[in-house]
Amino acid sequence: MGFSEFSLARSTRRPGYRALGVIVLACCALCARPAAGQGDEPHSYALLVGISRYSAPGMDLVTPRNDVLRLHEILVDPAVGGFPRKNVTVLTDGQATATSVRLALRDIASEAGPSDLILIYFSGHGELLKDGTAYLVTHELQDPSRVLPDHV
Repeated sequence: MGFSEFSLARSTRRPGYRALGVIVLACCALCARPAAGQGDEPHSYALLVGISRYSAPGMDLVTPRNDVLRLHEILVDPAVGGFPRKNVTVLTDGQATATSVRLALRDIASEAGPSDLILIYFSGHGELLKDGTAYLVTHELQDPSRVLPDHV
């Protein structure tokens, strides 16, 4: 999956579109440029996004924030995940805006090389359009009756 194929939704939901509820993206391989001076040894990177509290009333969820915080503990545990702490970005609730998710993805893409492991985990609301396009809904959702797609 290429970097430009990630999509986020923000603001509102269009009538007639079906809500997905909770979407989880895991183990997506991004096509990234090798960083300057990067060695041959593979590295691990993660972006963990969990949104329990949305801007829109009535959209809050119970577990996404806690799921992401627990996954972070597991990934950075040397005996389990072994991810370097500095290579794991966690965005929860108000931190998880479309802009911050895009920036975090770009940071990972600029650091990671072709043989590196990139884990992207999203827990929150999503939308599935009639044409089959799926969008992740970030924190700044204002009106749950309409979604305006915002491509990463």
